[in-house]
Amino acid sequence: ALHRRALASERTPASYAPLLRVMMQRALVAVDGELRWPWHEEVWDALIGIDYWVKDVWAERHANHVSSIWDVIATWMEKVPLEGRRLGKFARWLATPPAVHIRLRTLEWFLKVLQLEEKQSTYREKDVDDDLAKLLNMVWDQDQHRLRASSESFVAFRGLLAWLVERQNPLGLELQGRIG
Repeated sequence: ALHRRALASERTPASYAPLLRVMMQRALVAVDGELRWPWHEEVWDALIGIDYWVKDVWAERHANHVSSIWDVIATWMEKVPLEGRRLGKFARWLATPPAVHIRLRTLEWFLKVLQLEEKQSTYREKDVDDDLAKLLNMVWDQDQHRLRASSESFVAFRGLLAWLVERQNPLGLELQGRIG
């Protein structure tokens, strides 16, 4: 409800970003040595507003807000328990207009997480491949100039594309063919 109310407002309230920071800090504090919620709960997605109930409220006009909460999103990426559906949901959200300023920053993180998958098999959710391929296609089509200007992001992009091609993902293979 917090995300829906703030994002549906004509102007995002000034108190929204500071409140998100406090909520994230509180959510990540362990209770009796345990996470507040099981790893699979959607509340982890709701913390940054990428859950089912909020995804339709995000708009292009929120791009500056997303930039202003990069620290919250980066903390979420680092600390929240990950699994396939969550990675896919995050990739889908990153492909939306409000995430335009941060999406390239996440490519290295995705590559690192998926390389760990080779050892852990945590992210076997089939949809992750397609969601990631859609994100990479969107990045190539819309952010190619910025992508090529950042060597770290471009290397991560190529690594993610190789990961998709290795899995014979049709969207990844199509993108590989377009890039050459």
